[in-house]
Amino acid sequence: MPTATKKPNPSSNGSSVDKAPQPGAKPGYKHTKLGWLPEEWEVKRIRELFEVKGRVGWKGYTQADLRSSGPIAIGGKHIDEQHRLKLSDPTHLSQEKYDESPEIMVQVGDMLLTQRGTLGRVALVSTDIGPATINPSLVILRPRTEVCSEFVHAFLTSSGQEKQMLIEVASTGVPMLSQKQIGDFRLPIPGLKERKRIAEVLGAWDRAIATVQQLLAAQQERKCGLMQVLLEEVYHRCKKVSIGSIAEESTDRHTTTADHIVLSCSKYHGFVSSLEYFKKQVYSEDRSNYKVIRRGQFGFPANHIEEGSIDLLTTHDIGLISPIYVVFEFDHATVNSEFMYYLFKTDRYRYIFKNSTNSSVDRRGSLRWNDFKNLWVPLPGREEQDRLAKLFQHMDHQIEYTEEYLTHLTSQKRGLMQVLLTGEKRLTTEAA
Repeated sequence: MPTATKKPNPSSNGSSVDKAPQPGAKPGYKHTKLGWLPEEWEVKRIRELFEVKGRVGWKGYTQADLRSSGPIAIGGKHIDEQHRLKLSDPTHLSQEKYDESPEIMVQVGDMLLTQRGTLGRVALVSTDIGPATINPSLVILRPRTEVCSEFVHAFLTSSGQEKQMLIEVASTGVPMLSQKQIGDFRLPIPGLKERKRIAEVLGAWDRAIATVQQLLAAQQERKCGLMQVLLEEVYHRCKKVSIGSIAEESTDRHTTTADHIVLSCSKYHGFVSSLEYFKKQVYSEDRSNYKVIRRGQFGFPANHIEEGSIDLLTTHDIGLISPIYVVFEFDHATVNSEFMYYLFKTDRYRYIFKNSTNSSVDRRGSLRWNDFKNLWVPLPGREEQDRLAKLFQHMDHQIEYTEEYLTHLTSQKRGLMQVLLTGEKRLTTEAA
């Protein structure tokens, strides 16, 4: 009779630990369904730590349910990409409708997780937001005990966890997480002191990132405001000339064998590598008819300029762009091209481009050079152009530095999460 194979004993935390040495084993760690974890850590399911509460049998809100103020209904749109709760555009309900579902009234300490739409976003309700409930795109995770929700929030929002939640529903073809799937999701759980210590450290990075984000928003707002005020004043004060009187169109085509970079002009980032921007090749293999654009020249797609897609090439000496683009260059003796770049980025000129596109004789939703060259621009003295361009460039450099610092902090936090939330690096709890 065959001898029965002895099964590994399940550990008290619900994970199976084999007695035989595992590849990659190291002292003080055990192998679990979540990989290698410190021996004293546990693996628990969400439902063991939280009540999972959702709206059942919801038939939608009628006009009679809605108000201009009062209790709010939170949905997936209120959780942003950084897993923060944003209630700038809330839906207000009548008190009667709100009172119908006391089991899903939002409390401080709850976590709100998206189960429909953009899956896996998680926001922690850390402050009192007043009377609030949820719609079916969310579930409430309400702590059963002192679990340190900040730690769980950090784990659920760490790299890979949202992807893992998507894997859970990939086989169903339905973009929805059931309450059972959410409740069955596994978490690594250190002791409470270590949980709190990890949450404190990651919270410090979160606060630093939030501070830099606020600084960046203030810098961007200040630049936008100054551009609007100063360039509007120039527009009303200075004489105006047609673009065609101070600029010439460039119609050079790609006739050489040189393999120049193919560029696209985006609304927010200006000229970018087409391959990097679209993540695939969208341009033709035969680029013999593509236009050439050189450093110091402007370009815009004739069918998208009304969106603000116009830029001055400063990042490459030469590039190729689609034949649909218009390329032109200002007379450098008279015009500071950087000044004109900032002028074209104002709300006024986005409006002018939009109106000019709509009224173009082309009638195909595009603005060609023959119409564009007839647009009027203010032309202050060269010294004033230089001074304004230098001011706005300085502000751009400040914004770029802040963006780089924000990227650095975010990268540091990702690295910390990777090692702290898996137990790869440990924090002493004496300092907690």
